[in-house]
Amino acid sequence: MSIKIVKGCMIESMINKELQAYAHQANCFCTMGRGLAPLLVEANPEISKVDKETEKGCPYKLGKFSVTTDKTKPLVYNIYGQFHWNKFKIDGRRNTDYNALESALELAFEDMWNKNIKALGVPLIGCGLAGGDWEIVKEMLHCLSSWYQIDVTVFVLDDKYLEG
Repeated sequence: MSIKIVKGCMIESMINKELQAYAHQANCFCTMGRGLAPLLVEANPEISKVDKETEKGCPYKLGKFSVTTDKTKPLVYNIYGQFHWNKFKIDGRRNTDYNALESALELAFEDMWNKNIKALGVPLIGCGLAGGDWEIVKEMLHCLSSWYQIDVTVFVLDDKYLEG
C-alpha cells in the first residue's frame, strides 16, 4: 500500500471523517496536554477518556495502544511510544522509544486489519515534541503499510517534509 504525505490539518480531516482511522503518539501519564493531543481531545473527547482508562504512569503501556470506540466517528489510536513527556529522555535527545513506537503501531495496524480498515491518518508521529527522527519512523510506516495493506496519509504543516 502507500504512504502519502500531504500538507494539511489532521484534525480537520478527522472532523470531516476523510479517513477511517487516525493515530498519534501518547505518553504513559494520561495527560494529553501538549502538542497535537489537546487539539485532538477538543475535537473528540473520547480520545482522552480511553487514555484515562489505562493506568497512569505504567511503563507496561509502552508498545501498546488504546483506541476510541464511537462508531459515528473515525477511530483514533493513542500509540504509547514514549514513557514521559519531558523526563527520562532516550539518549538525552528524545522521548520517542522506537521499539515501543513500532510495537504499538504494529498492534494498531493489526487491529485495523482485523476491522477491515484500509486508511490511517497520522501526524509526523513521534517526531514533534518527542524528538523522533522522521526517516526512521517513515520506514516503520512503509513496512507496516505494505504488510497490512493499509494506506497511510501523513499530515504535515511544513513544506520541508513534502516529497517531490
